[in-house]
Amino acid sequence: MSSPALSAGTLVHMTQVQGSNSRSTSSDLAMIATVGKGNTEAVTIKLRTEMTMTMTRSSRFWVPDGNLFIGVGKTLYRLYTGTFANHSTVFSGMFELPAGVSHRTEGTSEASPLYLWGIDVIAFEALIDYLGGAVLPDGESQQPFSPSTRQLVGILQLATMWDMTRARFFAIEKLEAVPLSGDPEWGPIAKIACCLAYGVEPWLVPALKLVLGLGPREWDSEHFAYFKAPTDAMRIFVLWLRIDRHRKALAWSPPRHIQGASCNSPTQCGSRWTATWYQALASKLLHPDAAMSDHELLSFICDDMGRRSGLCYSCHFQVTFAMKHDSTDWSKEDVIIQSVADQFRRDYAFYA
Repeated sequence: MSSPALSAGTLVHMTQVQGSNSRSTSSDLAMIATVGKGNTEAVTIKLRTEMTMTMTRSSRFWVPDGNLFIGVGKTLYRLYTGTFANHSTVFSGMFELPAGVSHRTEGTSEASPLYLWGIDVIAFEALIDYLGGAVLPDGESQQPFSPSTRQLVGILQLATMWDMTRARFFAIEKLEAVPLSGDPEWGPIAKIACCLAYGVEPWLVPALKLVLGLGPREWDSEHFAYFKAPTDAMRIFVLWLRIDRHRKALAWSPPRHIQGASCNSPTQCGSRWTATWYQALASKLLHPDAAMSDHELLSFICDDMGRRSGLCYSCHFQVTFAMKHDSTDWSKEDVIIQSVADQFRRDYAFYA
């Protein structure tokens, strides 16, 4: 039975006949009924699923001479196989299957579309836009592709899944330029979640450090939905707790005062150092909105030349030298972050 000519926006109705436990054949995928009412025609076809779905032709991604029919969500697309095969080793390998293989028949006709389960329509259409698969209405000129943040995340997801190297690099480069504040769809938590979910290794350590700089209110974010598993979000939160405990330990115990060789009033320097630490310096480690890391506070004190530490120049040199060279406490955050990053590298697949 041949497929009738349908206009854009036609509803394509898909259902399954009982007895799907038996092995599917090419006849299982054939259209079994056509029903027309007024200007609307419905096509009932068999799929190897147990669901019934009504699909609508895409008006923007329907190429009249396209040779690939794809279903995503409730939308049907007609495109060229080359649009995908030329950019994806996954699709090129699938299209090279012999014509007699049952899975190869999917996508070859409107009655037997290649249905992509679990794919977001917005992400899929953004990827087609990037690949140049959109059909322009008469008189409309091609505009530069300017995807939103959500579309970029979708392109990154699909490009990683289908091994589309150029599309993946495009999404990563564009997301790098998106500000980490002020965009409701992007931020430090979204960045580390996408890093883990899609294997963006260069983001790993910088994104972990960005998350540690978040204030308590910023942890209440819908970006946690980007994580593939709740355990990923928990591991990030445990890292934040470890760094928080480390900073509190530093804040509660000021570095030891060491008398400088040319100091004439060591008792006074020591008292000023302790007072300055508790009144001005320790609070920078515990600031609720803009806390300093251990090495950031160390750099702040070293660059001060004694003006903010309350120390004379000689004592200032001795104290800061000991903090940099005689203790690991002031570089411990980097060690903790690197250890967590190494754990993620062992547990996840990352790509160049």
